[in-house]
Amino acid sequence: MAAVLFPHPHLAGRARWPRHNEFMRMATLLVALVVVLGACAEIGEPDLGVGSATPANTSDDNAGDDEPVSDDEVVDESVEQEATPLPVFSPPRPDGYVPSIAVVGADSTVIVDDLSADPVAAVLGLGEGVVPDRVVDDFFGGLVIQDVRADDEGVEQQTVLWLRPADPAGTVLARGVGLLDVGFIDSTLEAHVLVSVEGVGVDRIKLVDGERAPFATLAEGQTLVDLSASEGLHAVIVADAACGDLLFWNSSGEVVDVGGPATPPCAVDRRPSYGAVDLSPDATLVAYTVLTYRSDGVVATTDVVVRELGSGAVVFTMPIGGVGQDVRALSFDGTRLAFIRTDQDLNDANLNNVVVLNTDGESVETIVPIELEPVDAVFARQPLVVGRSDGTEAVDE
Repeated sequence: MAAVLFPHPHLAGRARWPRHNEFMRMATLLVALVVVLGACAEIGEPDLGVGSATPANTSDDNAGDDEPVSDDEVVDESVEQEATPLPVFSPPRPDGYVPSIAVVGADSTVIVDDLSADPVAAVLGLGEGVVPDRVVDDFFGGLVIQDVRADDEGVEQQTVLWLRPADPAGTVLARGVGLLDVGFIDSTLEAHVLVSVEGVGVDRIKLVDGERAPFATLAEGQTLVDLSASEGLHAVIVADAACGDLLFWNSSGEVVDVGGPATPPCAVDRRPSYGAVDLSPDATLVAYTVLTYRSDGVVATTDVVVRELGSGAVVFTMPIGGVGQDVRALSFDGTRLAFIRTDQDLNDANLNNVVVLNTDGESVETIVPIELEPVDAVFARQPLVVGRSDGTEAVDE
């Protein structure tokens, strides 16, 4: 820059200026240089990457300044600069979407479009001899279902099936494993089905091509009770020789501390303190059930807890089950909880009911009116298309 701002008087083809004019020219250029440097200082440093609230300083940040920048001034500037948002691991919900609820029974899947007194339902048959026992949505309008069916050799075993509008017969993703959830391992919006491998841990299966690979390994003596995936975070209930624990894994299957509950005291060995877990769609809240036991090992109480991740604050808790009531299949859409509870009718016969509970405002339980024996129930995180009787896409409420 010196060769441009201050031309050498002996350069070829360059005329000499009078002494007064040369002095004025140099003064004008110096003023312009000071203005440019001041403007650059106001612009500040570039953002250095995702999650960087305070960019790192370079060695010549204050070069040319008359006075060094104080520590207090650096802190003030970092507070004013907003942090870059972290990457999102799932597609955003449509505006105004009210989550549908998918329920699997003995021989079919029912999609309930709302939870009014007269819900609109679409029924999807899975074929004769198929017994489903778990369902999750795939984030793209389809469903992933675990059922028991015969393979090509006639041997019945657990099967993980992917149902899409373009593939009504379904695609078999795996056999001999347990369906856990569908999530996103990274920020590419590449969905993965998470399955439990008995005695080993968790594998992931890519929906795009069916590629299967190990995801996480359980510690020796641990068994998996339940898992929920959301936004690259995984809430995991494990059982062990004591009372188990509620852990959190990141998108690499590593244990992380995100403000979950502390390891519980163990009153009855080999009875897990936690029964079911589900993360909110934005992974800011976690809902889980806490169990207590009688001396004979029978469940005495079941409470549901909603905890804010990060702060660890409990934002909702309520008893939802007692002696003789089995509570399972917990699903959480951020403001409502759905679960299946075994109750008794007037003849002391067991009835499995889908129960919905509001966690904001009045905590009112609602029994969802469905004409089947429910085995699993889940709020759909995205609008469902597969299984709708008219073949159209789900309409936002």
